[in-house]
Amino acid sequence: MDLGSTKTQVLQAMALLPERFDPIGGHPMCGTEKASLLHAEADLYREANLPLLSFPNGTLSLVGGVLSQPVSACAAL
Repeated sequence: MDLGSTKTQVLQAMALLPERFDPIGGHPMCGTEKASLLHAEADLYREANLPLLSFPNGTLSLVGGVLSQPVSACAAL
């Protein structure tokens, strides 16, 4: 899962995956307009909403199963 703000390269790489893959993207809805380590927040991702999106041909079939475990693990950090 990519937690950064730039998605172009990630989406381009996902588009090259064989059809047997069902890529899912997500990005936590959190942060501020401030940048640099001076403004770092240890709990930035805690309790953040995490929208999950499939590609146009995707099914989001993993959201309720396997994918919920890593998302929960990230929230525990």
